[in-house]
Amino acid sequence: MTENTKKQIEEAIAAADEALENLYEVRKYLGKARKLGILDFLGGGLLINMTKHKRIEMANVYFRQAKPAVRKFNKELHDIPGFRQEEFGGGMVSADSSGSSFLLDVWTNSLAGDCIVYDRIREARKSNDELIDQIEMTRDILKDKLASHD
Repeated sequence: MTENTKKQIEEAIAAADEALENLYEVRKYLGKARKLGILDFLGGGLLINMTKHKRIEMANVYFRQAKPAVRKFNKELHDIPGFRQEEFGGGMVSADSSGSSFLLDVWTNSLAGDCIVYDRIREARKSNDELIDQIEMTRDILKDKLASHD
């Protein structure tokens, strides 16, 4: 392995770590929002509802930071000679609950609104977890590749 290839692998690993750092935060806040969503189904009230949406917004802050980090990881992977991998993050799903679903959920405090928001949280969590798994697996392959050539 050339020094240049080693450097490119190290850069890809660093980019994976950066992307994962943000994706772990997305996971954390979506988990908190999910738990609040369950409480909301049980009649949680306005405070639970508002806190749930605050957690969703925090997840979305990290989601917006994760997107360019995942793009950077993809770019770094393409720089590694002989390493071919499909692009990650093409189907990233946000749990954005702005607009009409937010109004329906918070202001009407209806079961329909709770269901819509909960489904968005569930879908975003599933997408995020799958992306985390893919990036972790690829990062581990890169680490093994580095270790085997030391």
